[in-house]
Formats: sequence, C-alpha cells, structure tokens
Amino acid sequence: RGILIDNDDDHVQNELTRRSIVGLTAQNPAEQNWPPVHQEYYAANNLRWIALKPKRATGGSAWYGLLSERQSQILNLGQHQIGTSHARDLSQTIGRTPTSTMFRTSVVAPTILPGMQLWLGWQFNRFMIGREALMAQGYPRQHIDAADSQAFPEAFLHDLAGNAFASPLILAVLIAGLGAIEHWPSGDEADRDQEVKDAVALALGVGGSDLGGSDSDSGSDSAAVGDVAEG
Repeated sequence: RGILIDNDDDHVQNELTRRSIVGLTAQNPAEQNWPPVHQEYYAANNLRWIALKPKRATGGSAWYGLLSERQSQILNLGQHQIGTSHARDLSQTIGRTPTSTMFRTSVVAPTILPGMQLWLGWQFNRFMIGREALMAQGYPRQHIDAADSQAFPEAFLHDLAGNAFASPLILAVLIAGLGAIEHWPSGDEADRDQEVKDAVALALGVGGSDLGGSDSDSGSDSAAVGDVAEG
C-alpha cells in the first residue's frame, strides 16, 4: 500500500472535484439491466436479496456518493463478505469483480485496466487515481509527479497505466535474455560480444553503438550501461 497517496493530497482532492462535476457520464454496459443480474447472482450463491448498507467509514466518504446504485451494491456485498481491507474493481459485473489478494505480507492488486474503477478499502475509501495506477505498474513516482496535471489528467494517466505492463517484466526479459547467452553456439568472441551488446541495447531501447564497440573503450562501455540501468 506504499504506492497509495493520502486522501488530503491535492491530486486526490482535485480528482474528487472533477468526478463530482462530471458525474456518471461513461456508458458502462454493466450499468444496463443490472438488477436481474444481481438477483441471479444472489440466488446462485444462496444469498438473500437484501439492500446492504456500507460500513460507516465507507458511507461517510465523499467518494461513496459518486457510486451508481449497482456499484454501491457490489461494494457493500464485498465488504460484508470479506471486510474493508481490500481493493475491488467496481466497473465489472457482480459475478466477475476483480479483487485484491494477499501474497505473504503484500497486497496484490487486480490487473490494472483502462477504465477500471478500483475502489480502495483500508483507510482510503475512494477510487484509485491515475498516478497511483502508474505506480502500481512500477513507474517511479518522481517522474509521474513531474508531469503537468493539466496536460496529463488522472483519467489519462489511468488509461496509460491500463495500456502498459508492469515494469518488473522488463527485468524478467533482461534476465531471460542474459541467461540464454551461455547457450548460444560457439563462434568468434568479438561477434558474440557485439551480439550481447545489441541484445541489451534492444531491451533498454538504446542504440547498440551507445553501449560501446571496442575493447579500448571498455571502461566507457561499462559506464554507459550503468548510466542507463540507473536511469
């Protein structure tokens, strides 16, 4: 939960204001003809069809008033079933609502998607905003905070996060590629060195020449790789 921003942060408050003005304008197919879907879900899970109330802290949140009736019912049901210490995507139907899980002592968020409405439990009781979604994908907060909030609103940042992939995947690809080097067929050592540099350059998104090319400047090669990795 270290990626989540305090509720009184300007970015959070500005997004609350924006959503309060805009309202529920998005045409989510899940909002259409939802009562029969909920009734079927309750019947299939041997639950009584009743109007559940939110937990006190949730109901007192200004964000809760932004929910549609369908979203509030999904949220209230989830809180009564598993408590408030979780995150739940309210953009989906009641039968397929992605919810956070636990791995050891860490909270694992659902897959970040464009247009998702991830409600944060715990002490937050609000939707995740765009910059938090980017940080959940592993992008550094200092770079996100440097972005102009007017030019890059939270909804835009959330779409970026939903269309991206988690940054640890880059590390996984690098490890897999470097681990495969020892299995390459034997050949000219200089050619193999250049192939390694080209592979690393491709993964890092830089030109192979940027990583150096000759033994005489191997010191600068290491510095270049180090600079890119640290960046």
